[in-house]
Amino acid sequence: MTTNAEMLRVLEINLRNAEATLGKDSTQYQDIMEVIEFYMSGLDAGQGQCRSKKSESAKDQELNSEKSPFANLVFRSKT
Repeated sequence: MTTNAEMLRVLEINLRNAEATLGKDSTQYQDIMEVIEFYMSGLDAGQGQCRSKKSESAKDQELNSEKSPFANLVFRSKT
């Protein structure tokens, strides 16, 4: 599992490689920039949600939380 810092580092490297190879006007460079902006907006939104949830009681958090439909999904290797 990667941390936010590791993910941003990988995206930064990809962005620099795309810029050096193809230039800032390339679609690949623009696509990576969009991914970075989307990722950063998700981090900002996630931090805001964490702050708001901290102010709620534990009971309210349980009522407001939604379980992912894939939360119990398990991947097993073929044997």
